[in-house]
Parts: sequence; structure tokens; C-alpha cells
Amino acid sequence: MFDKSDSQYIAKAKKSMASTETKAQLTFIKAYMDSTPQLISKLEYSEKELIQVVDEMKKFEDRATSWPGSIGTSVRNKLEYVLGRNPAWKTIIDISRSLKGEIPETPLSYTANELSNFKYLPLVSVDVERSFSRMK
Repeated sequence: MFDKSDSQYIAKAKKSMASTETKAQLTFIKAYMDSTPQLISKLEYSEKELIQVVDEMKKFEDRATSWPGSIGTSVRNKLEYVLGRNPAWKTIIDISRSLKGEIPETPLSYTANELSNFKYLPLVSVDVERSFSRMK
């Protein structure tokens, strides 16, 4: 793949790619996280209704419960931690419930007219990839 005379960084990359641990981690990512780029694209798309976007996130959270092994547990815990630290996430879920005509878990202080204006509320306000980079 690379010439042996290449730089030390290519040698390190080759060694890393040959490691059993790296192969196992890449296999996990391919098997269980393959839909993540599509989810990010859906979150970035501004013309999607809030209900649809929240449902996509809920499906992702549901899939996370079946991620096996220590990597699955670690990624699932990180997802729960990030969403749990976002005080607006529960409010967004409740707004989505209201838009579906369901009763929210927590009473919302918005009028029906105000709630209807959240129909196309974007879930991301900055570039998603930069946000994920900052969370590392």
C-alpha cells in the first residue's frame, strides 16, 4: 500500500492499521455506526419538521441500546451524557410531543400559537461536525 521509504508517520499508520485492536474498533464502527453520517445530514437539513428530526434521534437512541461490548457501552454512555447535559433536549422532546397532539411530560410555558411556530425548529445551530469535534 505504501512504500517502506515513506515517512515515519506512514509507518506508524501502517502499524496502527495492522493492529488487532484497530481492526476490531473499525469493525464495530462499520457494523453499528454506519448510519451516523446519514443522521447528521438529516439533523443539518433545515426544512425537516421537528417531529421527524426528534423521531430520528429517538431511533438512534433506541439502536444505541443494542450496541454490544465495551465500545457500545462507552459510546452509548457518551450519547446519554451529551443529551442529558443539554437542558433544551427534554424541552424539544416535549415540544415535539405537543406538535403531535400528545401531552408533554413537563408542562410547557408556551401558547399553542408559539408551539406551532416550532414546527421547523432546527436542532443544530452550528456545523454538526464541529460540535462533535468539541465533544471529544
